[in-house]
Amino acid sequence: MIRRRVAGQLCSFVLHCFGVAALIVAARTAHLASGTLGAAGTTRSAARTITVFSVPKESSVVPGLNPVDLGRLSDIPWSGGDSSVDIQGFRFDMRKIAERATLLFPFITPGISLDALGIAPERRTPDHLQDPFARNLMRPADRQAERAPLRLSDKELQTLIDKAWARRERWRGFEHIIDVMEGASADEGQLPDLLHEYVVQDALQPFGDTSIPEARLWTELGIAADHVRFIAFVSQFASRHPGTRAATELLFLLDSLVQASTDAFFTLMAADVDDLEWTRATNPAAYRLIAEIKRFYRAQLEAKALTSEERLRRHFDNVRLRILTGILRSTPDGYRAGDARFLVGEILWRQGDRASAVDAWRDIDVDPTDVHVVSYRAVLEALRTGPAASGRIDGILRSDHARWLLSAMDRLHQFGYRVDTY
Repeated sequence: MIRRRVAGQLCSFVLHCFGVAALIVAARTAHLASGTLGAAGTTRSAARTITVFSVPKESSVVPGLNPVDLGRLSDIPWSGGDSSVDIQGFRFDMRKIAERATLLFPFITPGISLDALGIAPERRTPDHLQDPFARNLMRPADRQAERAPLRLSDKELQTLIDKAWARRERWRGFEHIIDVMEGASADEGQLPDLLHEYVVQDALQPFGDTSIPEARLWTELGIAADHVRFIAFVSQFASRHPGTRAATELLFLLDSLVQASTDAFFTLMAADVDDLEWTRATNPAAYRLIAEIKRFYRAQLEAKALTSEERLRRHFDNVRLRILTGILRSTPDGYRAGDARFLVGEILWRQGDRASAVDAWRDIDVDPTDVHVVSYRAVLEALRTGPAASGRIDGILRSDHARWLLSAMDRLHQFGYRVDTY
């Protein structure tokens, strides 16, 4: 009886393996033929040991996201024809946007999974959903003690951060950071510093309108198209190295992605399709694509009852709060906890929950190396003044944003851009 049961289970297991392997081979073949979302997307990336994830044709698990039915891609038709948009010197290839149309805004749908980010009880992806052809970012068996600390001079670190800067192709720029991460300690050495400076200097950039609104729209959608790739990377790294300084920095990167996604989504929803005359003239298929993307996400908002700007902003805010509170639960020895508490308080203050904001700020232990230390020191001082604190705190938060904006504009100028050039 036992031998028959074991034999039957073994036979079933083998048959399932053959079936899954066949599906994966088919999916991978289609991926290689079409260049769709999945592997790193460049010859240079394929040569490394990094493949963020491979996407089958049906439902799947995308690292860092809730389970998603990728069959939804058919909801936004794309013929696969000419993908170029050329508007008075602004040249853009919208193929990536078309191929990832239903994953442009993953913080709305399907949503992030805290379990996959190392900041909630872990649920491992079943082995039968893994792509055996994809090589993992890091070997799960690796231990930090076996990893060499990354050593860079200040000049080398800044040179690498400058090399990773990109106005449009953010993932391509970030690959320069990935190149030095393999085998480096997630706690010792300068890998956390490198990721920290990437978040501070390169992750968020300001965008201004031009006389042709399509330039900003296409640029922000192109950046949003890479967010799912960043999320998968953060998920893979954080789940393999939970509670490390490098994982904490990547979670701050994830927080910056939510902010960028918020801006891009409101740019999309505010765009009047009838006014996109340059896009319609240069590529009618691209014009129809924008209309279909808006239709798809309007339906998603209605299904989630996010039908007002206030509810939608609160949704994005709540995603950020989940990430930031996750940082506070997982960061080692309070590393960057002051920045996380400051940002939590800022969100709650803006939402009108002043009491909870004050509670978050009062728990801050001042760390002179934090990004927002100037601002939260001022907040803590204001809280000691009593009734006059509210007005002062509003001014402190505006000043914090102004400091970021001036720094970001200087960074744009360094690379020959303005807020209204893309």
